[in-house]
Amino acid sequence: MDIMENSRKTMPWKIQDSVFDDGSTLKDWKLLESYPYKKKQGAAEWFFDIYLYKDNYWKLYKCRIEVEKGDYVYTYGGQACRMSKVEYLENAISPHSHLLFKKGNEEWVRVSEVDEDIHKTLVKGIDG
Repeated sequence: MDIMENSRKTMPWKIQDSVFDDGSTLKDWKLLESYPYKKKQGAAEWFFDIYLYKDNYWKLYKCRIEVEKGDYVYTYGGQACRMSKVEYLENAISPHSHLLFKKGNEEWVRVSEVDEDIHKTLVKGIDG
């Protein structure tokens, strides 16, 4: 991995939904976990997936739009972000989702959002 690739905090698309800026495609990435994000904007529903790629963990948003009753089109968000999975050590507001998490709950947060005062790192991402 070259220095420029290691310094990326995000991985933008070079060609939307097809090729990332480094030339990789989703076929090069290993899907680890999928989550419903439960956010709706009009006809769009947002989800996210966690991938492993080049020894790092990435969160990529996926959008589902209903074009006709029961017929959906899928697209992805603008970039992937480096992530770590944490467990909450106490009840706290997430620095990532701004939701209230109870002690023992787990969440994927950006690597830069890990707060050792409220988080125990379960899966450590690499900060760029």
